[in-house]
Amino acid sequence: MLGPDEPRYAQIAREMYESGNWITTTLAGVHWFEKPALTYWLSALGYTFFGVSEFSARFFIAIFSSLGIFLLLFFGQRVASIRFGYLSATVLVTSGIWIGFSRAATFDLPLSVAMEIALLAFYLWFQTNKTSYWLWSCFGMGLAMLGKGLIGIVLPGAIIGLFLLFTGTLLAFLKRPKLILLGALILLLTTATWYVPVIAKHGQEFVQEFFIQHHFQRFLTNKFKHPQPFYFFSFVALLGCLPWTTFFLSQIIGSWKNWRELLPPVTQKLNLFLWLWVLVIVGFFSISSSKLTGYILPVFPAIALLIGLQLEKWWTHKPRTIWRWQLLVILMLFAVGAVWASLRAEKFIYNDPLMVLVLTATISIIVLVLCYFLFVRGEQTATLAFPFGFAVIIAVTTFTVMPSMGVSQSTAHIIDVAKTEARPSERLVFFINNHKSIDFYAPSLPLREAHAELLTLMKPEEVEKLLEQQPSKTLLVMSPRRWVKGLTDIMPNEELWYHHTWVLVRLSARNQPPQSQ
Repeated sequence: MLGPDEPRYAQIAREMYESGNWITTTLAGVHWFEKPALTYWLSALGYTFFGVSEFSARFFIAIFSSLGIFLLLFFGQRVASIRFGYLSATVLVTSGIWIGFSRAATFDLPLSVAMEIALLAFYLWFQTNKTSYWLWSCFGMGLAMLGKGLIGIVLPGAIIGLFLLFTGTLLAFLKRPKLILLGALILLLTTATWYVPVIAKHGQEFVQEFFIQHHFQRFLTNKFKHPQPFYFFSFVALLGCLPWTTFFLSQIIGSWKNWRELLPPVTQKLNLFLWLWVLVIVGFFSISSSKLTGYILPVFPAIALLIGLQLEKWWTHKPRTIWRWQLLVILMLFAVGAVWASLRAEKFIYNDPLMVLVLTATISIIVLVLCYFLFVRGEQTATLAFPFGFAVIIAVTTFTVMPSMGVSQSTAHIIDVAKTEARPSERLVFFINNHKSIDFYAPSLPLREAHAELLTLMKPEEVEKLLEQQPSKTLLVMSPRRWVKGLTDIMPNEELWYHHTWVLVRLSARNQPPQSQ
């Protein structure tokens, strides 16, 4: 488990699975209403099938991600051609940010796929006037509300409303009350699966924490300490679609040159819809006081479709110089990365240099094969083959470099040591900084503040005072290495384990002889 959120969410899902209560979300037995239920349900379902593990917490998130890929394939085929669908799906499945979030038990990926269902189904309804697509759209918005709350309906609703306004069809839509009411019923029935029982059971406590704190205060204030500049998400949108960033820039330039086609009377309706999808979400979160990378993950299916439109346009265009050079830039970036990694193979923390060289050799071979396709078979064949080569790179990365990254970036091993070394009634606290992976690996070991927050002390005097209150007169302490000396210089201590960034020590009260194991 990496980062502050994934282990916490995985533990909440485990408590849901172990208690059999799929409505009330808890962390360390304390009510935790920060997020809605969808991701917890997906992880708990994984535990049901495979037992409790990191893999099972993430399994159905990855299934959801795969659904999002196939939705683009389906959508592309319906609105244009199977080739357009394939090209768009190719872009999304190989975009760095999508791969990263697809391998983590967090809320951003399920929300993104739910919003994708809502928006793609709406556009198909707009094109075909089939009621079934409208109902799927409303179901998708309900699912998005289960994914991350009110933004699941606010953002798709804003995109749909603006699109209908720009295309001059808003009034015609509002004159169809039966259709609107039927969609609203589907949306409400979907959201009612969790919101109705949780509000009925927990009332004001849930409303205050879920809606007031984690919707309005998170958006309007910096209470949760995630500030970033206004332009932050513009860079996330550009860099998140790597290695396709230059293709996205080409689409931006092309759309800018033909901006009149996006205004009434609209001649490029799909382009307009996709740009509204991107701009509404990026704009909405750009004015938020709290900014995290995953907030705009829902724009990447739209970005993939925009790049797919660009590739579809180039497919029959000759000469294809721009296309060829952009593919070559992607391949050269991979080649440069492989050379850099091979030169620094011995400097990767906890890594077997041989495994790094296996990865770099794989990347080099894939680059050579794709260069052959590019210069001998053409841009079309190279683009069609790219996702397969990329899949090989991801698979080899998973089995060569990722295990050592788990050791260097996660504290799972040091927490296992803490569980083994802990004496009866002995607890753990953090000093200066904490690492929330303990929520998943040893949830009962750390002392906690109100609302299940990990107890993190900032001064040696606070640690000494807490030591005196412990029955054993000892404490396990985890601290970043650069800070632990402030404790070990003034208190009896025993170093139990060290990590390249973390240290685990047992501290004893002064004049208190260390107890035997």
